[in-house]
Amino acid sequence: MEYIKRQFLEGKEKLHVLFFYIDRKNYMEEVIQFIHTGIDAGDYIILVENERNFKRIYEKV
Repeated sequence: MEYIKRQFLEGKEKLHVLFFYIDRKNYMEEVIQFIHTGIDAGDYIILVENERNFKRIYEKV
């Protein structure tokens, strides 16, 4: 799955991503990985999230 995501994102300068999820744990892992990947690439990251999830994500990043 990670390989497919990297292929999709490769060479994209501007991109919007929308995550749909059922399992919160999996979602949190994906969001944290998304944030770290963006930071490592030197990109800006905008995350629109509810306060409860944002606090959890912030603690892990």
